[in-house]
Amino acid sequence: MAQVYDSIQLAHVAEALEDMDGSQRTARWAGTHEATALEFAREWIADCGWADDVDARLLTDAQVRRGVERHYDGGWRALMYDALL
Repeated sequence: MAQVYDSIQLAHVAEALEDMDGSQRTARWAGTHEATALEFAREWIADCGWADDVDARLLTDAQVRRGVERHYDGGWRALMYDALL
């Protein structure tokens, strides 16, 4: 599922996020770039005050997503957008 992110144009990011309705195209796009978003999220968690006692490298992907949903302004969707810009 996880693949390496090379580069993506802003227009493709915006188009994919606008289409976050469960379509196959969006699911494919999100899956392709999930590794990049998870890496970005772990770096963000490591820098956050609420996670001072947490080693972000040891968190599962599900734990990372839950932390992002709770603490990142805009949740997972916003983090995916920010990670790929």
